[in-house]
Amino acid sequence: MILFFLFLRSIPILKTLSSTSKLLSIHDTFDTTGGIQININVYPFFLVFNDVPEGSILHEYTSSDKDTLELTNSTPVEQINLVHYVEYPFAQHIIEITKPGNFSITYGSLQDMCQTGAFFTNTIQNSITLNESSTGNDKISIYEDKCIIFTNPAENFHFLRLNGINGRVILYGNGVPDREFTGTLLKYFMFDASSSPAIFRFYSFGEPSSMFISIQIESKMYRPKRQLVAFWNPNENNHCDKVEKCTIVKALKIKLVVIIVSILIGILAFMVFIYFVLMKSCCRRFKEKQRSDNNEWPTSKEKGQNRTEPTGTFLMDPILRTNADSY
Repeated sequence: MILFFLFLRSIPILKTLSSTSKLLSIHDTFDTTGGIQININVYPFFLVFNDVPEGSILHEYTSSDKDTLELTNSTPVEQINLVHYVEYPFAQHIIEITKPGNFSITYGSLQDMCQTGAFFTNTIQNSITLNESSTGNDKISIYEDKCIIFTNPAENFHFLRLNGINGRVILYGNGVPDREFTGTLLKYFMFDASSSPAIFRFYSFGEPSSMFISIQIESKMYRPKRQLVAFWNPNENNHCDKVEKCTIVKALKIKLVVIIVSILIGILAFMVFIYFVLMKSCCRRFKEKQRSDNNEWPTSKEKGQNRTEPTGTFLMDPILRTNADSY
């Protein structure tokens, strides 16, 4: 805890954010160095680096008791492919800005959305196409729930082209549906994504026969230094970036195993203790009585008293009777 506060004092916090159940975007320019603190309490959590100064570092903290914070991992932002995904309960992220410059991120959660995957992009001119004949992440399958998310924080122009889709495309703004498209159409419109990204969510209702979706973006207002496209697959087992050590996953698994084993050992020891206490206190008289019953034998007098005389008619052998009469 002391080390954490020493670290915080060495990085002055310029802005504090809290995670929400929707995706939000911020864009600012900092003329000094410092840190952007993000308190995470909604999972899964997405952090999209639209544009940050060179040399920025992402510091990840965890907490097991909500009172202490432990530095788990530090990663240069240049090594993250646009999107940083958090599935496990990190308590806090701090983006350390080592140089002044433009700062733009998108952060938050996708609650019950994009169940089969999502494309994230901060490009200012690009086209992403989904179709049934593809074999990659852009393939349309039966009962699809796939998203295309444009995170460039500006007023962007979109060109939407649909061809016979068996479903619908919903455009979300600020976390709520803004408009809906279906069937076959060509549409050109502008969308303000300065505070929240444009999320195109595609539902398919059945067989994706000959379905085609193309969404194009064009923006002339803001140009990030790194323009990238990343795909998030919720079905992958490993949600850590390749350059990360995933130390939080290992730590949580080890702690969970230790806790479970400790609880089982404690329960077993308690049951054994209770068993011996009950056997010693409650069953003592029974054992003493059983021991006394096993050691007591009837006396000779009791044997005679308890023996029963035979009854009935007895016949004596003739030979024995002759011998008896001679006496």
